[in-house]
Amino acid sequence: MVNDRKSLVFISAGFVSVVVYGLLTYESRLTSPSLLRFIILYTVIFFLFLLSAYIVCKNPLCEKNSTLITIAVFAVSFRLIVLSGEPLFDDDMHRYLWDGKVWSNGINPYFYPPSDYQLESLRDDNWEGVNYKHVPTIYPPLAQMLFRASWELAPGNAIFLKGIFILFDLGVLLFVAVILGLLKMPRSMLVLYAWNPLVIKEFANSGHIDVVAIFFVMLFCLLSLKGLRSLSAIALGLAVLTKLYPLVLLPVLIRYLKIRHLAIIGAVIFLGYLPFREAEELIFEGLFTYARFWEFNDSGYILISSILRPFTGYYHAIAKGGIIVGLLVFGLWQSRASAQDDLSRLKAFFLIIGALLIFSPTVDPWYIIWIIPFICFFPNMGWLVLSGSSVMAYCYYWQNRDFWWIRTVEYAPFYIFLIGSMLPLERSKYFKIFRFIKPIER
Repeated sequence: MVNDRKSLVFISAGFVSVVVYGLLTYESRLTSPSLLRFIILYTVIFFLFLLSAYIVCKNPLCEKNSTLITIAVFAVSFRLIVLSGEPLFDDDMHRYLWDGKVWSNGINPYFYPPSDYQLESLRDDNWEGVNYKHVPTIYPPLAQMLFRASWELAPGNAIFLKGIFILFDLGVLLFVAVILGLLKMPRSMLVLYAWNPLVIKEFANSGHIDVVAIFFVMLFCLLSLKGLRSLSAIALGLAVLTKLYPLVLLPVLIRYLKIRHLAIIGAVIFLGYLPFREAEELIFEGLFTYARFWEFNDSGYILISSILRPFTGYYHAIAKGGIIVGLLVFGLWQSRASAQDDLSRLKAFFLIIGALLIFSPTVDPWYIIWIIPFICFFPNMGWLVLSGSSVMAYCYYWQNRDFWWIRTVEYAPFYIFLIGSMLPLERSKYFKIFRFIKPIER
C-alpha cells in the first residue's frame, strides 16, 4: 500500500511537470519573456524533480520495469514539449546556425568573425541575434560538421538542430542505463539525469552542443567498461572535437590507456581539424579570446583571483595557470585509482570534472551538466542542488549587471551540501539531510 501511494505521487509529479514544462514553453514564445516567471517555473519543476528522485531512489519500487518505463516516457515527453519553444535567455543557437551557414556557403568558419565585411552578403535575421560578433567561432570541428549538416538539411531551422541534440541526449540516457546495469547498480538512478530540469532546459530548449561531447564521453565510459580500449579512444577523441573540456580527462587516463590508444586520440583530433587546415592559427583565435577574457558565474576562480589581486597585476594569468597545473596534478594523482577498476575510473572522472567546474573562470549553467551523468553513479546532493540553483545565473541578464547576491544564492547551498555530504553520516542524524540518496557502495 505504501509503495502504491508513493508510485502515485511519483507519476503525479511527472504529469504536473508536463504542465509546468508546457507553461515554460509558452513563456519562451512570448515577445518579452519574464525572467521572474522563468525562475519561478524552473524552481517548481526542480522541486518536483527532487521529490521524484527521492521517491524512486529510496524505495523498493525503483527497480520495477514499470518505473523504468515511466522514467523514460516522461523524459522523452519533457524534451518534446520544450523542443518547440524559443531558447530562454540564451543566444548560442544563433552562432550555431551562423557557423553552419558560413561553411555551407564554402567559407571556412574559422576565417572571419560574424562582423567581418567579407560575410556581409550572408547576413540575415539570425545574424542579428549572434552575440560577440567580433569574436571568431570557438567551436571545434565536429561541432562545425553538425552545424553544417543541420543547415544543409534544414537551413536556419533551430528546432531541427535542437532535435539532433535531443537524439544525442537520449543516447546519453541509454549509455547511462547500460552502464548502471553493467555495474549492477539500480537502473532507476537514471532519473537523476533523465528528469533533471537543467538538462532539459539547456539541451531541448536552448540547444547546446555540449550534449554531443557528453554523449561521446559516456560512450567512452561504456566502451572502456567492455574492455574496448581502441574504440573508447576514438570516442574520447570525438568528444574533444566537439568541446575541449574532455581534455581534462586525459591525465586521469595516463595509466589506463596505452601509448597506442593515446596515439589514436591524437590521430582522431588531427583528422578532425584537417579539413580546416587553411585557417592555420585562426582556428584557435576565438578560443584564445575566450580563454583570455571570459569570466562568468565562477566561484573558486573568483576567490583565487581576488586573493592574488593585491599582490600582482597579472593575477588573472597566474590564477588560470595555477588552476591548469592544479588540475593536471590532480588528474595524474587520480590516474592510479583510474587504472584499478571501472568504478574507480568513473569516480575519477566525476572528481576531475567537479574540480574543473569549481575552479573554471567561466561556468555557464549548461557546463554543470558535464557532471550530471556521473551523479547517477555517485549521487551527491551538492551537485544536484547546484543543478537547481544554477538558474540564478540567468539573473545576470537582469540589467546586465553582476549583482553580488547572484553567486551567493547560487553557490552557498551548493557548498553547504557539498561539504555536508563529506561528513560521516553516523556522527549525527542531522547530517542525513545532505545525502537524501545514499551513495552506492560496492
